[in-house]
Order: sequence, then C-alpha cells, then structure tokens
Amino acid sequence: MGTSRAEVGGEGLVEEIVGYVYSFEGSYTPDRVEVSLLADKEVYRGEYLCIRHPTLHSKHVFFQVETAYLRRPSASYEEKLVRDGIIRHDPEKITGKAVCWQVGYDDDGTIRPLLTPIQPLTPVYRPSQQALTSFLTAEGPSISVGRMYPTDIPIKIALKPLFRQGALVVGGVGTGKSTLLLSLMINILNSLNRMARILLIDWDGEYNSEQLRKAAEQAGGYVKVTASTKLARKKINLPAQEWYDRFRKTSAKLVRTRL
Repeated sequence: MGTSRAEVGGEGLVEEIVGYVYSFEGSYTPDRVEVSLLADKEVYRGEYLCIRHPTLHSKHVFFQVETAYLRRPSASYEEKLVRDGIIRHDPEKITGKAVCWQVGYDDDGTIRPLLTPIQPLTPVYRPSQQALTSFLTAEGPSISVGRMYPTDIPIKIALKPLFRQGALVVGGVGTGKSTLLLSLMINILNSLNRMARILLIDWDGEYNSEQLRKAAEQAGGYVKVTASTKLARKKINLPAQEWYDRFRKTSAKLVRTRL
C-alpha cells in the first residue's frame, strides 16, 4: 500500500497522500484532474486537494473535488450473474475515483494557474489545515463569509478587490441571495475598514434589519430615504404562443429602429 503520509514542500508541513493522478481515458490536462484513490482513502465533493508544483517545489497547486465515485470494471457475463441473483463481491476490482478542477497556486499573494498538463502518477495530497488556511486567507482587510464544510477553516473575501471590482450573486428563489448580501454588508460595516460606503436600494424591504441598522450606526451612521410612493408592478400572464408572437414583433421593431 505504501505510506499514507508524506512531507511536502519547503514549509515542512505534514500532509496526507490520498492517491495519484491517473486518467481512465489516458488524457491529462492542466485544468481537469482525475485521481485514483488509495484503498483506505476517501474524499468528499468540494474538498481541496493539492500536488507539488512541478518546478516550484516549495509551492502547492490546489484542486477542488467536483465529484467522487467508485469505479468497478465489469465483464459481460457479470450482469447475467447479478440478474440471476449470484452476487460476487470483489473488492480488488473497486477503485475510488475523484474528478477535480484546478484552483491554482499562491505566488506571493496572487493565485496563479498551473499551465502545463499534470503528469500521470503525480502524488495527490490532502493538505494540512495550516496549508489550506494559508491558501484561502486573503491578504489585507477581509471579511468572513462562512466556513468550509466540514472543517472550521474560514472562507474570506478581500475587501480591496470587492470594492474595486464588485461581486455578482446568482441563484434561484429562496437560495439565500438576500441573506448572503445582508451578511456581506454587516461584515463590511463591522470590519476595521471605516472608509466603506454602502448605497442600498431596497425595493421590497428585505433589508429592514435591526442588525444592519446597528452595524451602520457603529460604523459612523446612516441616512435613510423613503420614497413617498411605490410604483405598482404590472403583471401580464400570456400564453406561450402569444408571448412568442409579441417577442418576435418587438424584436423586429428594434432591428428596424437600429437600421
């Protein structure tokens, strides 16, 4: 079986080896990595794994597990055996697999991608909590948005790129978009950065939160502007064919206008 623990990199961090890069199809790319797991190892979806950088040996290239599954090659006759109720468990045929996508490596505070293909049989490690925390922790002022399940490692967003570049929150109804944004605003106001300015346009009153109000007061105060009137929303329920006909007419009108 070989050792399941190894010392990787110049940091002297002890990390657990979980398997090796091995593609069933025989193709190896920088981005998508297929891992064959050791018999006594398991990984979970969303977990971070890493390899040694092929040239910068003191650095780790991190990957996130997209899916984990078991692979059992079968012969043509085995399906008939199962159909007839003849069950033959063969643990030697079962291999744990993980499909991962590259996140990158830390290059003095900047996350950079490894651009070269990952070599076959490259050892894959489960990083220590110290190494993973160091990789995920943003430099400079930051806010916490949660923890990485099932660990206690905080997930943080750096305030500088958040303020300069913004953020897009996408999700279906009831998936927690408003709750996430409320948490972001409260954490920003509670952070050590007192230069933050937040403009909140709240159509439905979703952010009428006492916790948000207190955070704004402690951060220097706030001004609340209430509109005297509220525009009514006009809802039109159209059959699919009528909607399609209206869409075609409107599109054709826009095309003629531009021409």
